[in-house]
Amino acid sequence: MDLIVEEANALGTAWLRADLLPEPSRGDLKDALRQYTANRNVLHGSDIDSVSAGLAKAPELQARI
Repeated sequence: MDLIVEEANALGTAWLRADLLPEPSRGDLKDALRQYTANRNVLHGSDIDSVSAGLAKAPELQARI
């Protein structure tokens, strides 16, 4: 549970700090954070194929962030 809270806090902080960036970097980062968060949500309670696809996509999303 602590890891979930830590990740949620890190994502929230990244979202707020993105506002300090000029466009288009701000929009690009916020888009990447949205996609990363959506991908993380897929990993919980999904079927094995969805989880596998989400895990495969995670490194790409992390690199964008």
